[in-house]
Amino acid sequence: MSASTPNDVRDIAAAEIEGLDGATSLDRAPGAASALATRVGPVAFTGETDRVYDSTSTSAIIDAEGNRTITVAKAGSASTVPG
Repeated sequence: MSASTPNDVRDIAAAEIEGLDGATSLDRAPGAASALATRVGPVAFTGETDRVYDSTSTSAIIDAEGNRTITVAKAGSASTVPG
């Protein structure tokens, strides 16, 4: 999940990302709180987001409208950027 590897979903409001539980993140979107936060549960998108998660885990994009799950595995990176 990075800006260089887009994963299109049918409806972002119905999509979630699993696998980032316990990861620390910072949201750099305009108007977002600048404090670090620890992720609890799946990531949902309710507005503009520019988050970077400290995570080396495999993640899954749940595309409810497209009726599919996209598994995202990575190597050599200590962060995840949904986008």
